[in-house]
Amino acid sequence: MTGVTTGQVTACSGCSVRIPSPDPANGQRVLQECRTRSGQDAVALLVRGLPRRADLRRLGLEIRIRYPGLDVLAIKASGWCSDRCTTADGVDSTFAFTWPLSC
Repeated sequence: MTGVTTGQVTACSGCSVRIPSPDPANGQRVLQECRTRSGQDAVALLVRGLPRRADLRRLGLEIRIRYPGLDVLAIKASGWCSDRCTTADGVDSTFAFTWPLSC
């Protein structure tokens, strides 16, 4: 299931949807697509870069403060690097997509 489909299905079920994205243009495209497909306006965009685990923690804290009634948080992220590269924290970039989410 793509992020757009997940957002659409969730919005159609009557839930508010928040989409975190490091890329404003891509995030806006996904936001509009979710709103159009679901017919719901309860979809919002949170533009945040997440190059470090600390950034991910800050996003988590912001979500907890702004949306205290949040029941479900679904983060769909994937990636692959053909050459080994690391994040600012020194973690392999391919591994970094899912590793911080479980910590």
